[in-house]
Amino acid sequence: MQGATSSSTVVRDDVRQRLWSLKIVPRFRHFLWRVLKGIVPTRQRLWNKGVRCPLFCPRFDQAAESVEHALRDCPWSRRMWFASPLGFSWPADLSQSFGEWCCSLLLDAPQEVVEIFATVCYYIWRARNLLCFDEKESSEMGVVSLAMNTLHAYKETQQQMETHSTAPRDRSKQKWNAPPSYCVKVNVDASGSGSSWGLAVVIRNHFGNAIAAQHRPLLQIL
Repeated sequence: MQGATSSSTVVRDDVRQRLWSLKIVPRFRHFLWRVLKGIVPTRQRLWNKGVRCPLFCPRFDQAAESVEHALRDCPWSRRMWFASPLGFSWPADLSQSFGEWCCSLLLDAPQEVVEIFATVCYYIWRARNLLCFDEKESSEMGVVSLAMNTLHAYKETQQQMETHSTAPRDRSKQKWNAPPSYCVKVNVDASGSGSSWGLAVVIRNHFGNAIAAQHRPLLQIL
């Protein structure tokens, strides 16, 4: 028995650039890239590669599991999309492949929509794998909640890291902390201008007393 093959989509440079610029969890981007290239290991793709495995959808055993079926046409996936913040309701007669539709979305949709779309795609596939390999059924609302919480947590963390990296440091408020009594603390600093630079090292005990110090010029920097 042979099912129709989900074809690879020709990915334009502007689509590729938009995809890799998304500020989402990296594995979400990688999964969407696999969707665009037609290399998601659905049952239909494995079957067509000669792997003797079940062909039909693990949830809806009346259709071969293509990438279109797994991520869009399966009744469970349709409910997942409708429950997501995007509220998608896919038309039954959509002629585009899922990869082609993704390319159009990447080009035309706002950044936030594309980020949510990529995240939901990944979590639909993740829920499918939990069912196939761990026999764990997932509720649509539970998966949507997990997907959105993960996306929001990642974006908040990235924003905090960007804020921290760009915030000016007030050295006047920095305080030297003494080491434990059984240790010494080594502080190192460098300064200079142009091609003339120097390096300084100070070693202090737990009382804050300097027990050794050294300053040396560095080799000329070309």
